Amino acid sequence: MIAEAIIKDGGLFIPGVEDQVKVRKDKVTIQFTILDGISLPQHDPFIQAAGILKGRIIDPLKYQKELRDEWGH
Repeated sequence: MIAEAIIKDGGLFIPGVEDQVKVRKDKVTIQFTILDGISLPQHDPFIQAAGILKGRIIDPLKYQKELRDEWGH
């Protein structure tokens, strides 16, 4: 089984692992290998949008209003 894990707060979170493991326990032992250099899917919109607002000073309420105005047309 290969699953993607999220590293956060000093731990690993593997979304949907309960369905993949087919074991209903509070704890499981896993062996994992860190794979360096994995190419991330470029079609992922979150990856494509990463950093688009970096370095910009944005008024969040003004930004939200502009987006909603845009959606209304």
